[in-house]
Formats: sequence, structure tokens, C-alpha cells
Amino acid sequence: MKETDVTKEIKAVLQERIESQEPTPASWLTTIVVEAHPNLKGADANWYRVCAYGYVRDAVRKLVNASKAISGKEPDQQMLLPGFNRLQKLYAVERQGKPVFVPIDQMSDEEIKQKIREYTTMAAGCEEHVKELKRYLRERHRKMNAAVRLAASQKQVA
Repeated sequence: MKETDVTKEIKAVLQERIESQEPTPASWLTTIVVEAHPNLKGADANWYRVCAYGYVRDAVRKLVNASKAISGKEPDQQMLLPGFNRLQKLYAVERQGKPVFVPIDQMSDEEIKQKIREYTTMAAGCEEHVKELKRYLRERHRKMNAAVRLAASQKQVA
């Protein structure tokens, strides 16, 4: 099994939950995926189970964060709402202080408005980041050009 297989398995469980229109706590998702592989035997079984829970929990966390972040990657078409280019079938939202994957049809207006605020803030931060990267590049080129001119003028003097 590869790491990508674990992610596919998590997404498959999420897809089932989308189809059933049921919110899915991230912790529940971790448990379901790990418990789908109960064939651990021997003295090290508990150690492997702890590692599996940690790994799957991290993979779920990455999915939660990916649903919050704007990435340069093309969106996973399987996770998009038909008729939309970016709108997801479900989002990670906070319910009672815990992350829960919720089908968009089951999200409250306030949860959708929170996502709007979140993406608006992220877009502003990304735009500011782009401006700073461009400024840094201009300043670096200016310094490099000044150093080249200085070196050339010192050669002419010598």
C-alpha cells in the first residue's frame, strides 16, 4: 500500500458520506479508515495501531487544510459540485470546536458565510504575498545590477 492509497481510501469514505448527505467528524473519519484494516497481530500490534491512527489523522488533517486553502493545483473533479469550477461538495467546518466535513447542502447559511470570509481573507493575503514577492525580486535585481556596475567601474579604475 502507498501513501496515495491511504488518501484515496479517505476520499472514498468521504464520497460515501457526501452521497448519504451526512456530516462527518474528522476524528470519526480517522477511526473508520484505520478500523477497516483490523488484521494486526502479534506483540507490536498496538504500536502499529498507534502509528496508523497518527498517520491517518495527519492525512485527514491535510484534507481539512486543503479544503481551507487555495492551492495552485487543479481541484479534484470528484469533490466538486456539478456545474461549478471550484465549489466543493463538502467543506471542513468547525462544529462544537471540532473539524467536521459537511456536505454543502447541509451547511448553515452562517457556515457558508464563514467560508466566504475565510476565502476572502485568504485571497487578500495571497495578493499581498504576490506583491511582496514582486517587490523582493525588483529589489534583488536592483542590488545585483548595482553590484555589477560597481565591479565594472572598479575594473576601469584599476
